[in-house]
Amino acid sequence: MTASPAIPTFNLYGEDRDWPTPDLLHWESIAQRSRKHDWVIKPHRHSNLLQLIYIETGVTRARLDGLNLRIESPTLLVIPQLTIHGFEFSPETCGHVLTLASPLVQRIIANLGGQPVGLQKAGVISVTGDEKRCLDNLMTVIASEYLAYQDYRDTMLQNLTSQLVVWIARQHALGDAVADKTRDKGKQYFFQFQQLVEQHYREHRPLDFYAGKLQISTPHLNSICRQVADVSALRVIHERVLLEAKRDLVYTAYTVREIADGMGFSEPAYFTRFFKRLQKMSPQQFRRHEAG
Repeated sequence: MTASPAIPTFNLYGEDRDWPTPDLLHWESIAQRSRKHDWVIKPHRHSNLLQLIYIETGVTRARLDGLNLRIESPTLLVIPQLTIHGFEFSPETCGHVLTLASPLVQRIIANLGGQPVGLQKAGVISVTGDEKRCLDNLMTVIASEYLAYQDYRDTMLQNLTSQLVVWIARQHALGDAVADKTRDKGKQYFFQFQQLVEQHYREHRPLDFYAGKLQISTPHLNSICRQVADVSALRVIHERVLLEAKRDLVYTAYTVREIADGMGFSEPAYFTRFFKRLQKMSPQQFRRHEAG
């Protein structure tokens, strides 16, 4: 976890560890985390995650980027990265929390023609009738697939998530729309930096390459990353490389040497040192740990 003095920035709420899975998404029930905190999730934000929260039953008081809302179920909440959000769920609220890592969000957007399709704007979508039955079924299948660990799980989850994004795109009016905060210049630079990292993270480009692409100075880029996400610009790049390395270790049979080559490291030893420094274990240890 990284934090500013006022609003903490988490990967998953209340956790001080790195993104806990090599998957590009994470599913859990609302109760799974909220019950541990007496159904209160204090205001926080995520620097590189999109959350889709489907409240099936219960009444929720929500704070989304400074607006206080009373939300009746069933409702889907769209919470883009860097959106400050917090909740007071009524006891025994039922629903789903789907958290998508930025690379997956960008991939889905690209596959849908490059339009943000409602994913960069915080919003509240009321769900009724046939739409509720559709969403109930889709979220149930996502949960089941996430927990089952069957063959082709990764591909199936990404396909199901794409269906959910298409469903959101079809909701042209986002119920009680919340102010779009992404026009802030610093956040815009940060989003553009993330997009550049997605294109070039295997190339080990220096920070001045990215700053040049953004037409700002390297210190300015670092300042933006610290202000917006409470991490250095170099850390943003390293986290993206680490995530892809984790996925290769878990989902492929590539050797460490092959993974190091694919990640642009000149020697496997450099890759191993990099991985161990960020993950606190070697690539081989991580692969054995994830294999159970």
